[in-house]
Amino acid sequence: MKQNTQKAFCDPFREFLEKGSGAWRMRALTARSYRGVDRSLTEQDTNEELATYGDALLKLAYCELLLDKVDHLSVEKAKYENDRVLVRVIARHYDILRYLRYDAKNKSIPSDYDLVKREDDDNYKYIATAVEALLGAHYMEYRDYDAVLKIVKHFKELIDQNG
Repeated sequence: MKQNTQKAFCDPFREFLEKGSGAWRMRALTARSYRGVDRSLTEQDTNEELATYGDALLKLAYCELLLDKVDHLSVEKAKYENDRVLVRVIARHYDILRYLRYDAKNKSIPSDYDLVKREDDDNYKYIATAVEALLGAHYMEYRDYDAVLKIVKHFKELIDQNG
């Protein structure tokens, strides 16, 4: 009988999402709309600014992974970093909505991953924002860029399989 010698994939993003505890994770999982639910929250308690940081990490990691491996870097990396793919592939894969704090009672905020038309992009942006913020939070918590590269490489694999 042949033994499976392949090492199990350790997913630092999933680990942080599911088992992380701390201010960075909580902030990453708090959408701006949640301020309507918890009025004690300030803008700094939400994930928007942290998502900007995570977006920069995402772009840097994709540049590192794709540089000199593709013909048109900006075109190729755009396939992996846009909000639609972050929602439909990455957020769905990790079931981000299960963890995300947002105003779920607000019927104008979708609670699924099923973008149908381009016009839906803005309504679903809060989910992509959470993915970016979680990446930023992971880095802020551990200061480990190698882990960020590992996470983004896995994102790329998921998108290539499901995109």
